[in-house]
Amino acid sequence: MTDEKKKLCHEKDTAGIPKTRIAKALDISRISVYRELKKVTK
Repeated sequence: MTDEKKKLCHEKDTAGIPKTRIAKALDISRISVYRELKKVTK
């Protein structure tokens, strides 16, 4: 995943957008969204 997609992933999650919609908008898997967001919470 590119740095830009990682940034957008976090921004969209903070805005309250559902993980499935984030994945579709960024053209990545839902699992990738969860993995990326999990990295920051650790």
